[in-house]
Amino acid sequence: MSAFSININAAAIGSESINTVNARDLHAFLEVGRDFSSWIKNRIEVYGFAENVDYVTAENLVRQNGGIKKHGGDRRSVEYLVSIDMAKELAVDFLRYFRHVFGICLSGGY
Repeated sequence: MSAFSININAAAIGSESINTVNARDLHAFLEVGRDFSSWIKNRIEVYGFAENVDYVTAENLVRQNGGIKKHGGDRRSVEYLVSIDMAKELAVDFLRYFRHVFGICLSGGY
């Protein structure tokens, strides 16, 4: 696991302002091993998380080549601000998977 902390910030989800974390930061912290976009979309689908209930999204403009347009130019990425409860569920899910894989290795299944 990484040795950095994850920032907790207030964000409006639904009609409330609650503590959230950036799912991209959580993904990096957990060192998931698959690309962020596929991972978060899959977790949302599998667990039935709902936008504006468990998380909100925000589009982020990322400058390529120091703002100089050459090949491809700027790109947009989607940031997911997830509730603390959703973040805990994502982390526990990852730890369950790690425990399963580690158990297979110990039993000689690999």
